[in-house]
Amino acid sequence: MTTMVMALAIGNCSLASAAEASKTTPKKPETKTAPAAHKASKAQQAPKKAPVKVAPKEQSSAVNDLANQARADFWHGDIAGAITAYQKLIKEHPQPSWYGELGNLYYQTGQPQLAAENYYLAAKALIAKGRPLEAGALLPTLQRLDPQLAQKLLARQSQPKEKRK
Repeated sequence: MTTMVMALAIGNCSLASAAEASKTTPKKPETKTAPAAHKASKAQQAPKKAPVKVAPKEQSSAVNDLANQARADFWHGDIAGAITAYQKLIKEHPQPSWYGELGNLYYQTGQPQLAAENYYLAAKALIAKGRPLEAGALLPTLQRLDPQLAQKLLARQSQPKEKRK
């Protein structure tokens, strides 16, 4: 019953915000002895949301075309074509995501060592871009596929930036 009332009370809000609102627990009623200034300052202290990183809106159409071609080749069973397209992407427009996608392709086609090598290269590129937490997310997979590469990545993460190059 509480959820229905809250959803109706939000009126024109988006579905996502309605879902969020319905998850909140009812607040305890405030006592009437609290000063009005205290109540106003509590309302103004709403938690701030962390800024959301947004990917660049436009990549060059050549990069998008090549990435789409690699994905289409994979989904249509042209594994050699997909590998060639990903390797070209990596050579011409190196990004951690291309290493990761190529690693996924190798993993899904039963080539775990090549998958591990590409996951390692993706993690290494993420560290170079100052994104060590994302690189660390690849550690469990690397530990399962190639414990030595996982150790190498751990050692790399603990090095000062000057020595990583």
